[in-house]
Amino acid sequence: MFIVFWFCVSFYGVGSARFKFQEDLELRLIKYKARVERLFRELPKTRQNINVISQGSRSVSSIGANYREACASESARDFLHKATICLKEAKESKYWLLVIYEENLRLRLRMEGLLSESEEIIKIFGKIVSTTRKRLTGN
Repeated sequence: MFIVFWFCVSFYGVGSARFKFQEDLELRLIKYKARVERLFRELPKTRQNINVISQGSRSVSSIGANYREACASESARDFLHKATICLKEAKESKYWLLVIYEENLRLRLRMEGLLSESEEIIKIFGKIVSTTRKRLTGN
């Protein structure tokens, strides 16, 4: 527990704002996953969609799970590694959403919000990764 507290305070700075950010982002990722899973349940169960659902479900689930691991990391390098996985999984999730968007015309309007949220999550993790890298290298 001390390691997690030390890392969060020393790496991110003192104050409850950072802890609030972590909680808010984790909740946002949970809601995002739930929205994507609801979309998957609405898809016709064709052979192509079953593969997309399987791959998409794994990648969208991995974002939040790896973020939680990152918040409990034991070092800045470990945090960077987990945050980079979050970024990669967020990009993969967006890919699968775009595949669904192209193949399921009737869902396009509903998916615009999900695609926008997907892009925001990618930007958030992109910034986390770049800031962490800069702090580790001293640049």
